[in-house]
Amino acid sequence: MKTAPTLLAALFGCTGWIAGPALYAQTPLAWDDCVKEAASRNRDLLAAQQSVKAAEDSHLASLGQFLPQIAFKAGINRSGNGGVNDAWNSPLYGQSANLSLSASQDIFSLKDFASVDQANAQLDLARAQLAQTKAQLSRDLKIDFYQLLYSQKQIDLLKTIVDRQKANMDLVEMNY
Repeated sequence: MKTAPTLLAALFGCTGWIAGPALYAQTPLAWDDCVKEAASRNRDLLAAQQSVKAAEDSHLASLGQFLPQIAFKAGINRSGNGGVNDAWNSPLYGQSANLSLSASQDIFSLKDFASVDQANAQLDLARAQLAQTKAQLSRDLKIDFYQLLYSQKQIDLLKTIVDRQKANMDLVEMNY
């Protein structure tokens, strides 16, 4: 009956070869750890968040068209005959100064309203894309986490199988 120990040894060897790498796996991950990792490192989510921020800034900038436009100008001028050194000290040079302040306000412009509506639509689109990205990430994370849990249970099961096969092989060797 030499075939039974040989068969058990071959079966134990195959199971050990399959379960071997799994025996050195890391500690189990918790759901909160996976969510934190996904939220901080997922490129699609980070890009969608940046798109929302850019759309919010664009929306805010589009509202600036309804504010008055103010311009302030100031200047000093010295003129006369002579060189550069005389320009600073000579009383023959005349001096003038001007100061101006102007303000303008568009009362009604369809273009301004259209650009605000466009910025609102882009902001809504960016928010919808962020929500879609979050939903997709959540779905993918749940599927991957369940597969991880399944794999961890498989590792435990394979450990139990290896232990039983080793015990069976030891028992068969003791009988023969």
